[in-house]
Amino acid sequence: MATTQTNSTSTVAQKTGWYFTLVDKIQELVRRFDLPEDISTEVRALTIEVARAQFKAGCKSGVGWIKREQAKNGIQPRVAVAA
Repeated sequence: MATTQTNSTSTVAQKTGWYFTLVDKIQELVRRFDLPEDISTEVRALTIEVARAQFKAGCKSGVGWIKREQAKNGIQPRVAVAA
């Protein structure tokens, strides 16, 4: 029997990306070293803050790079349209 997914379920599955992977790794580290709550909170906040800033900076430069490459190769930019 085939299983059907609802729209909300597939949305949750798609959101499992770098952020949730990072949070899981931080939690694993906190448990492994049995860090006190105040230290683990600070480590988590600092790591996520730096990762978000780097991710945003990378996304911006990545978009600029792909546009330059497309222009150089004579490729028309593609625009994603939500259905």
